[in-house]
Amino acid sequence: MDATRVFCLIIYVVSVCADNGMEDRFEYLRQSVVGNINLAGHISSSISKAHDNVKSGLYITLCNFLPCSDWSEWTSCDSVVGRYGTQNRLRECGQNVSEICKENTPNRNKDSRKCMIDIPWCPLEFEYTRHGYCIKLFNESFLSWYDAQITCSELGGSLINIDTEIKYNDIQEAFKSVSLTSIYAWVDGIKFNANENWNVERGSRKPVTFGTWFEGAEENKIKYPQCLGVIRKSQSEPLMWCVGNVCENRENYICEKYKK
Repeated sequence: MDATRVFCLIIYVVSVCADNGMEDRFEYLRQSVVGNINLAGHISSSISKAHDNVKSGLYITLCNFLPCSDWSEWTSCDSVVGRYGTQNRLRECGQNVSEICKENTPNRNKDSRKCMIDIPWCPLEFEYTRHGYCIKLFNESFLSWYDAQITCSELGGSLINIDTEIKYNDIQEAFKSVSLTSIYAWVDGIKFNANENWNVERGSRKPVTFGTWFEGAEENKIKYPQCLGVIRKSQSEPLMWCVGNVCENRENYICEKYKK
C-alpha cells in the first residue's frame, strides 16, 4: 500500500468515526496505523543495512577470490646485515581488483619472508657480521688469556684481532645488547716487553689508533707480559680498549673463526 492510499484511508476513517461518535476508537486506530508506519520504516532501514552488509561481504569475497597468476619463485636471500635477510616473490592479479576493492584491497602482488644465508664455515652460535666476520663473545665463560687463545684455536680461529676500524665497528654492532660478566674480555694481543708491538696470531701488529681507550688503562711498565682486552663501563657505552692486564686473570673473551 503506497502513502497516498494510506492517507486516504486515514481521512475516511476520521470522517466515519466522527459521524458515529467513535473518537476513542479512532484514536486507537490512528495509533495502530502510525505504529505500523513506524514499524515499516524500521523494517525498511534494517533491510537497507542488511543489503549494505551483504554487498560489503560480497566485495570482500570477490577480493579474496579474484583470479591471480601463480607465484613466482622466491628470490635469493638478500642479506644486508649478517646472516639474515629477505626473500620476495611476485604474482599478477586481475585488473578489476582496483575497480571493486579499491584502496582497501590487500597488496596481493608481492609477498616477503625472512631468510637465513647458509654459511657452512660460521656456526649458528657465532655472529656473522655486516662485513663478513664470524665472531662470538663468550660472556658466560672465564679463562686466562692463554686458555682463551687455545679454546678459540680449537674452534677454528683465535682470539679476535681488532686491527681495523671496520672490524671494531662490527663488534660494537654485534654485541651492543650483550653484557660482560667479567671486568673485561680478552682479545688477541700480547706484549712481552715495552719496546715491541703487540704479538698476534693473525693480522696486523700495529698499535691501535681507533676506538676509545679506557681512562687510566695504561701499560704496566713493571710487569710483563701484558695482554689486550676490551672493557665496557656500562651497557649503554661502547666497548673500549684496556691494557695493562695480567694475562693469568680469568675473564670473558671474544673468538673469531676463520674461513678456510
